[in-house]
Amino acid sequence: MLGALAEATTRIEIGALVTWNSYRDPDLPADMARTVDHVSPGRPILGLGSGWSSGTTQRDCDEYGYEFGTAGSRLDHLGDALPRIENRRARLKLVARHADIWHGFGDPEQTERKHRILDEHCANSGRDPADIERAAGVSSPSYDLAPLREWISGISSSGPGRWACSSARTTAREAWASMARVTQRLQDG
Repeated sequence: MLGALAEATTRIEIGALVTWNSYRDPDLPADMARTVDHVSPGRPILGLGSGWSSGTTQRDCDEYGYEFGTAGSRLDHLGDALPRIENRRARLKLVARHADIWHGFGDPEQTERKHRILDEHCANSGRDPADIERAAGVSSPSYDLAPLREWISGISSSGPGRWACSSARTTAREAWASMARVTQRLQDG
């Protein structure tokens, strides 16, 4: 699918938001990203994570026969995989050492705090924080977006440059409609 999108477009960057590292041997997503890079030079985004502690992830592991492990063991597994691919605090340490883009979730205060922590980890590992593009996830809320709008307008160049709008809708059409509403509400002020 990503290869087809890459071939059919000329400007957009191509990639899944975040793929859980433990679903596949790390060489497979690395090879998949290289393939997309051949089709769309410089446009693939490889998003890997350690897996989040949700009922969905646990259920997936049970159904596929994977070991779910602990948050710490999943981070260790991701840490072992990242050097082969080369592309909360422990995760941000890995981001500071290996990532080109960091995608985080949370309200404005949480996201801003995570940016500061990432900047500290970058400084400790000798990396310029500006080398990591920042992204932030925004769910499709029905609540007042004024605090988010205010935060977006006040962020510095170190703030998120990308925004991902997630939706728990059941169909693609519903998800797109929900994202369009959030985007419009943010633009309308």
